[in-house]
Amino acid sequence: MPEVNQTPEEANWRQRLAAFADALISGGAGLPSASAANVHQSLIDRTLDCRPDLKEMIMGVIGGAADPADELKRLRTTEPDLFENFASAIAGTSIRSSQCYCG
Repeated sequence: MPEVNQTPEEANWRQRLAAFADALISGGAGLPSASAANVHQSLIDRTLDCRPDLKEMIMGVIGGAADPADELKRLRTTEPDLFENFASAIAGTSIRSSQCYCG
């Protein structure tokens, strides 16, 4: 569900991010999926406040039309550095989101 005051474009990229994040962090064993933890909403906002340089990379990964799981599989084999950077950004958002040390 889109958060209040989101443009349709913003709601779209956030939903796309949620799908990619869930492909990486599906949840289980009592832990939430990435989208259930709100990685695509307030948590990514906090991350990007600290690291605005990540936005272009994240948008580049989620911006295509490919299925998220298929795209991540492709990146893992053809562009491992990009995959690692994206996965680290998403995992870091879900783990360290409460510790934003913007200096």
